[in-house]
Amino acid sequence: MSLQPVLIVGVVLALAALARMMPHTSNMTPIFAVGLAAGAWLGRDRQVLAGLMVIVAMLVGDLVLGFHWTMPFVYFGMYIGATLGARSSDWLAGAKSSWSRMGKSFAVAGTGSLLFFAVSNIGVWLIGELYPRTLEGLVQCFVMAVPFFKQSLAADLFFGSVLLYGVALARRSFRGVNWIASEEGGSVHAG
Repeated sequence: MSLQPVLIVGVVLALAALARMMPHTSNMTPIFAVGLAAGAWLGRDRQVLAGLMVIVAMLVGDLVLGFHWTMPFVYFGMYIGATLGARSSDWLAGAKSSWSRMGKSFAVAGTGSLLFFAVSNIGVWLIGELYPRTLEGLVQCFVMAVPFFKQSLAADLFFGSVLLYGVALARRSFRGVNWIASEEGGSVHAG
């Protein structure tokens, strides 16, 4: 197994972790989008690795930013994003046109953002003491989270679409070439 793709994803995730620590508008970082792209880049065979790498990137950021009680749900949501990216990589690369590829990238990024929103806010509702553990409390939790979701969705759609489009374009350009998981140690060889 070639380590080159893993190293590339590691460097990009490290940069995304640093971006979380820099001043930014609330919930406007590329970390979730990079997780989606990491999954798409590493593919289905390495989706667990992509998920674990994004969790490590989050953990590095949280070591500086501080820990919180919803971390298991946030990390699980990030893991789901990397898995979604991995599961959709062939679908994205199979797009027939640039517009189709961009539309699919947008759809995957939006879907990932919605899944993360659901998982993280279920965590707030289950663990926190802000909302009663009733259906009304869950609805209230989701309603109160919408302003934060607007920011996250904007970041995920922008960064996610751009990164997923780039990965899909690269995968399509190198179709038939095993450029992701070279067994001979190089990064590209005929498959």
